[in-house]
Amino acid sequence: MTAQSRWPLLVVLAATVVAAVNFLWQLGASSLFVDEVYSWAAAAVPRGDLLDHVRNVEITPPVYYAALHEWIGPLGFDSEAELRFPSAVCAIVLVPVLYDLGRRVSGEAAGAVAAVLVAVSPLVLDYAQEVRAYAPAMLLCALAAVCAARAVEGGAHRGRWAVAAGAAVALGLSVHYTTILVTAPVLALVLLTRSISTRARIAAGGVAGLTALVLAPLVIDQLGSGNQGGIEEFSRLTERNLLSILGTPWDSRMADPMAYHVIAAAITAAAIAWLLVRGSRIGRAVALGAALPLVAVFVATLVADDAIISRYTAASAPFALVAVAAAATSFTGMRRTVAVAAVLALALWGTWRGHDPDARFLDARAATEAIASDWREGDVVVTPAHDVTVDLPVRHYAGTVLPPDAFVVPGDDLDGLRTAVDHGARLWIVGRSSRDSTSGLADVGYDTETVETYRGLIPITLSLGTPAPGDARR
Repeated sequence: MTAQSRWPLLVVLAATVVAAVNFLWQLGASSLFVDEVYSWAAAAVPRGDLLDHVRNVEITPPVYYAALHEWIGPLGFDSEAELRFPSAVCAIVLVPVLYDLGRRVSGEAAGAVAAVLVAVSPLVLDYAQEVRAYAPAMLLCALAAVCAARAVEGGAHRGRWAVAAGAAVALGLSVHYTTILVTAPVLALVLLTRSISTRARIAAGGVAGLTALVLAPLVIDQLGSGNQGGIEEFSRLTERNLLSILGTPWDSRMADPMAYHVIAAAITAAAIAWLLVRGSRIGRAVALGAALPLVAVFVATLVADDAIISRYTAASAPFALVAVAAAATSFTGMRRTVAVAAVLALALWGTWRGHDPDARFLDARAATEAIASDWREGDVVVTPAHDVTVDLPVRHYAGTVLPPDAFVVPGDDLDGLRTAVDHGARLWIVGRSSRDSTSGLADVGYDTETVETYRGLIPITLSLGTPAPGDARR
């Protein structure tokens, strides 16, 4: 192997190491946020009840939760870092897979750049450190495209690669419904390539189609139950949200400057358009896979519910990164260097912001541990009214660090609050601000003090309410 042929492999190896450090660093630093608590809850139910739970609560297929059930049940991995570890591994494996896809789309240089970009993608970092199905979904989409590319290129095993592509499409659909928008173009390419045997094409299409038919009743039930609700606040058709989905691979939890989103959206859209026009057959299929989810969420917002949020386009991020890498490496000389450096700098900025302590989820773990350190029999924990984002994580951690009989009451449970006040219970109040959390307690003879304020994407305040001195209930 010559030095010239060895350099892409060295870049991929280095990118994989960078990805491992990036995705595993601070893996358990953040408390579980509300969606992760939903994942834990789905996976923690008895195996026989899992499908019904997913049908009634989630808007995703059951396969991820079934795998997570085995991870946290028989294997016993249930700390924050352990729960997120499978997602991190999927994101790390995505690096060499995307190199293979990139080089088949537009050459060795494009593959190497795609591998580096996915290793430092802000969006991939977010989902590599979440107990959700998005990182496995991204990996399966990329694997489907690699298998499809190998089948279309020819060779003695093209039929097997075609079937493998269909299986990856089916498995991706079983993990997250949005993957079908990403993988449909590469599956269609396999089905339309006549040099692949008819038997192999029927098998590839059959396994994907059968999976879709099996899952159809489930998704209809989930949509009918309104399980997709709860994201309206974050998915409205705003300028920032639209830019976020256009620049999906660069999006992150942090509220980055508008200029960052404009640049990211412009680069991604231009790269996808370039690959659609100038790419090979597999390149155009990849570009379509990157574009279709963007179009779908926009149309869904116009005709149905708000859906402008990058979680619905996350599975397309690897395809978009391949498009960016292909476009950047299409230049020659100094222009190529500048283009690659520019997209890499954009990704590094977003990733640096993603590791900021303020990018962590609300610190329900620290708040409940503080409560546990001074817990007295009869104490009551009060969570915000109508705020599941705070309520569910606090309840989750209360169930792990507080006594089994600990009473957790939401702020809108007036009967529960009245009972606690009538008994003179100390109230541990968790909310988004001290003022919101403790308003009205003075009217019922309670003094309140702020115990701690916790930083994060959603800062929360822990306050303690006690009957005022001289109050008959004290």
